[in-house]
Amino acid sequence: MTSPDGESSTASPTRDQGAGHARLRVLLRVFYLLSAVFVLVAIGSTLDRADGRVLPSLHAIAFAFVTLGIALRSSASAWAALLPGEATPLELRRCVYASQLGKYVPGGVVQAVGQVAIAGRYAIPLRTAFPAYVVYAGHAALGSLVAGVVLVTQASAVGGRWALLAGLLGVVSLMSISRRVLEWALRLAQRVVSRLRRIGPLPAQRALTRGFALQVVFALLQGVSFAVLLRSLDHDVPFAAAMGANALAFGLGLLALPVPSGLLVREGLLIAILHPVAGAATVVTAAVVQRLTAIGAEVVMLAANRAAPKPSAHTTAPADLRGAP
Repeated sequence: MTSPDGESSTASPTRDQGAGHARLRVLLRVFYLLSAVFVLVAIGSTLDRADGRVLPSLHAIAFAFVTLGIALRSSASAWAALLPGEATPLELRRCVYASQLGKYVPGGVVQAVGQVAIAGRYAIPLRTAFPAYVVYAGHAALGSLVAGVVLVTQASAVGGRWALLAGLLGVVSLMSISRRVLEWALRLAQRVVSRLRRIGPLPAQRALTRGFALQVVFALLQGVSFAVLLRSLDHDVPFAAAMGANALAFGLGLLALPVPSGLLVREGLLIAILHPVAGAATVVTAAVVQRLTAIGAEVVMLAANRAAPKPSAHTTAPADLRGAP
């Protein structure tokens, strides 16, 4: 159909779409710039805290680096599991890798905005990506808390008083996996906030279960990396206690939204939890090295994801195994 002046009626929507893409590109450039600045600030502030202390062995750092890369892959797969559509898991995992550095920007929303915005580049509408991210972030925090509390109860010197909390979190986790419970909570929220009525449906039950399981794996692997680093400095620290303390501190750090990447919050929690079995200086040194190693792993995983060949449309492998990182 042609308008009276001879211009196609599809021209205006095309121009609007192009303008929208241009705004998204500007937003992403600003996002990456802010992320890079705060990563440098984070590196500088954390390095100061390890000054003059003995560092973990190179073998421990290398093991932590590999483990953190696998952990991030697990978390990215949890995100990919929650999003339906034609985008490949390789592309969806890139949303997580590319937005990781945004967690160093104060406010706790830049990483979320970046992850959802990048998903838009793969034809995932906002009304679908937004509820998926809420579930993804909730499962990341809850999965870490459950894994952490259960593990610290295994160290008698640390965790006897955590047993009740472990049971309560276990009940909450089961509720968060249930699609019926989440739909009920969403309908309740929509009555209070009318804007929430515009969002799309929640992920399917199978996706919710798989996403939560992958987030628990993520928490356990993060805990393993910290435990290896800490025991490289002090062999007497119980492995389960170190794993659990890290997972618990990570989960609570995620809830400290105004603090960029839980800086100081996680370190303080680690000291508070592990003080019966480890010195503060040793704990902080292991935490600092883990944080810096994690930044390196995040950059490498993003680079590997971008370098990986795009899967063929005729690939017969299961969806979650297509693509490399």
